[in-house]
Amino acid sequence: MTDSEISILRNLRKTRTLVLHPDDEDGIALTRHLVRVGCAAERVWPAPAELPQEVSVVLFLLSPDEDSNSYEWMSSEADVARIAIISYETPEILVQLDKLNAHSILTKPIRHFGVLAAVTNSIQVSNHIARLRRRIRLQDETLKGRRKVETAIGILRKSRGISEEKAYRLLREKSMRDRIPISELAEAFIVSSDL
Repeated sequence: MTDSEISILRNLRKTRTLVLHPDDEDGIALTRHLVRVGCAAERVWPAPAELPQEVSVVLFLLSPDEDSNSYEWMSSEADVARIAIISYETPEILVQLDKLNAHSILTKPIRHFGVLAAVTNSIQVSNHIARLRRRIRLQDETLKGRRKVETAIGILRKSRGISEEKAYRLLREKSMRDRIPISELAEAFIVSSDL
């Protein structure tokens, strides 16, 4: 076994899985299979009002008979991997899948083949999305900081009649002397110039 294969199996053992499915043959068999492959799986029905602590994968029944509003909390949970269990591919189901941001799908009747692939794939997709969100958040913060620096440079240019390069150099030198990020210095300068 390669290191990446071992890593995937080791990660499964750390995975706390919640199965939102009625107490029928499919729900019981799915939960047992997840436990057998190493997941810490728990089956709950009906769906709880909010996600229990430290759950990283949710497998949920999505059918026209069930109220999808009981899963509303799931669309706001960014870091949880979501696997829908469906019996039909109706337009309503497809809309609900999109609304709930399902990362993978299992079909009923549930077969053991494909469950492990769906779980590992949905975890990888969920982790990838979380990394992208973090990068976007960091880039947004960087852009906000740059805008503050540009605003502070503009204020310095007007008030002192200096070039853009000279204004930037003044800000940078002061931030290095005071050992604070240039964006924080720029923000403080903007606030003080507004007074």
